[in-house]
Amino acid sequence: MQPSNNNYPLLWALLGLLFAAICIVALYKTWPMLFPKAAHTASVDPACDLRANGCTTQLNGGGSVTFSIQPRDIPVVKPLAL
Repeated sequence: MQPSNNNYPLLWALLGLLFAAICIVALYKTWPMLFPKAAHTASVDPACDLRANGCTTQLNGGGSVTFSIQPRDIPVVKPLAL
């Protein structure tokens, strides 16, 4: 028995729909990891100079965050430590 050529377009259409459904489910499941929601926001201190020293800013709900970089002179070829 030889398979008829009439079934191939239907088979490809079903495989295409299955692939599209798998892609949509994968995107739906990974969306929170790809685009996480911010838990807290803080205002930017315009007087902050990370080359001079670390900067501390106050959070809206209380608490503070300090951010600094090493090395301070920001060399072109070396990796930064944040």
